[in-house]
Amino acid sequence: MPNEKFNKPIDMEFDELGNMYVLEYGANYFANNIEAKLVKIEYNRGNRLPHAVIQATETKGSAPFKVDFFASQSYDYDLNDTLIYDWTISDGREARGEHISLTFDSVGIYEIGLKVTDRKGAAATSSLPINVGNEPPEINLILEGNQSFYFGERQRNYQVEVADLEDGSLSSGTIDPREVKINFSYLSGAHDLALLGEAFYKNADLPIAGKQLIEGSDCSSCHAMESASIGPSFNQIAERYEKSSDNISMLAMKIIQGGNGNWGHSLMAAHPDLSTSDAESMVEYILSVKDKNNLSSLPVAGIFLDKNNLSSLPVAGIFLLDEHQSRTDKGIYAISVGYEDHGNEVIPAIEASKIQFLRAPCLEAENYDVFKNVEQQRPNGGSFAYVSSLKHGSYVGFDNIDLSGVGEIAFKILPISGGKIALYHGGFDREPLAELSIPSAEKGPSWVEENFVEYNFTIDAVSDASEVLYFLFSDADNMKVDMNLDQIIFKQR
Repeated sequence: MPNEKFNKPIDMEFDELGNMYVLEYGANYFANNIEAKLVKIEYNRGNRLPHAVIQATETKGSAPFKVDFFASQSYDYDLNDTLIYDWTISDGREARGEHISLTFDSVGIYEIGLKVTDRKGAAATSSLPINVGNEPPEINLILEGNQSFYFGERQRNYQVEVADLEDGSLSSGTIDPREVKINFSYLSGAHDLALLGEAFYKNADLPIAGKQLIEGSDCSSCHAMESASIGPSFNQIAERYEKSSDNISMLAMKIIQGGNGNWGHSLMAAHPDLSTSDAESMVEYILSVKDKNNLSSLPVAGIFLDKNNLSSLPVAGIFLLDEHQSRTDKGIYAISVGYEDHGNEVIPAIEASKIQFLRAPCLEAENYDVFKNVEQQRPNGGSFAYVSSLKHGSYVGFDNIDLSGVGEIAFKILPISGGKIALYHGGFDREPLAELSIPSAEKGPSWVEENFVEYNFTIDAVSDASEVLYFLFSDADNMKVDMNLDQIIFKQR
């Protein structure tokens, strides 16, 4: 497989059918690598099987329900093979073609089958269920201000609207607000959304990152949630200490350094390998558990006043953004809205959800969402990382960036050889928001963070749409561009 690139493979196994599985770590050690993956490699002697893939415009809706089905993403590794697409529907209908349109007039659950056959008769199948008789709910979360970032403000207005064809809507009073689950949490440090987990959707405001860290540590050897063990219970700790920045810092140092005497004669082991940020997240979770059952969800509109007293229900359409105020390692706020409708006859209920994130107005370049012809570097496996080898035609892009209220975008760059950087919002078919010509650096290539230089884009007001933000690199004059990009900072106008 000379054309296949593997990013630091760390394990491989064969199954009973002879298929090989390769686990790729990704480009950088100790990082959330987006290219990390598990690869399945199949070997077929001679003609290879096609792969059947069904795409549908929709899979759930009310009757009559019209759906377009596509087989165009089906493929065959034998490039000269022609494929035949045969469709079967559980109500007895049949069709042939790469694209078909069907209308379902009766309520029910239909099974759509696709059989893809190559020119030598090898075939593959796929199926897709279609639910007719229950339209999915629609959720609208109206959030004041910039939809991507927080800029130091302490509160935001919010409003939720839920509408369902069969159940009605919140605004009309036919949907009970108690059935709408609205949750709010803060993730400090690394923006690993997997840390949210199931607990995020069950509790209105538990610091989920801290909970995950506790579950992955040795805390349970000495502490339990409700009853004292070798050490005090988490509830006892939360009763004794108010949730303040001073107490969080003090208790975090207790976790790291260890100690004794506060809860009797038992010694608390030190945890020197824990970072201060992780220890603070753990303490923040512990000090939040006392009242976690007093409120299962935020109301559909309200003031989220006191995270230590969740029984004081919001009333005026505001929630607070205060978790990041006392932290140097800024995190993200996550707001989730969920609603499960009541179903319809034989059709099961449909659960709809919407989640929105507000993050600090600073992006690490290596956390891009889309890219072309770039590399990542993490010198010596440390915390400092950046995007490298930015040549002519290279770009990085970041999803769902709202530039409303933003007047300047700063970025830290090391121009080994100068060139031009253009900023696009929404796509390369539009006019660039700004362009800069960057001279070559006076110093040679270096892995030192301090050698990166800050440049600034000044931008005019743009639409409120949240779209992909691209940084496109190109040659300029007689210079062949070769740059490294570290950090991107958004500043209010």
